[in-house]
Amino acid sequence: MKRSKNSIPPWEVEWVRAIAQVTGWSGKMAIIDRDQLPPALRWSIDPNQHLVADTTRIRSELGYAEVTAPDEAMRRTVAWERANPPEQLEPGSFDYAEEDAALANAP
Repeated sequence: MKRSKNSIPPWEVEWVRAIAQVTGWSGKMAIIDRDQLPPALRWSIDPNQHLVADTTRIRSELGYAEVTAPDEAMRRTVAWERANPPEQLEPGSFDYAEEDAALANAP
């Protein structure tokens, strides 16, 4: 499957939806090309790298299996994150005016 430079892989969209469901968030998700984002909202890394993980060998040779179902693991992770917020946030990490401007121009 060919992707454009700025496309979001389907698994990432599903990951965000899973987090939204566990947190009770019912907002609208918008996928915006990196080039359309204000500079402060752009990642400094290239997310278009190729990363492949295969757990077949550890599962077949060592009998590995998750001990917690994915839905329960997500619920526990969100609960932990809420109970342990960062002590300090980097200034400028959340610029809601810039986010609103980017969303206003979203398709």
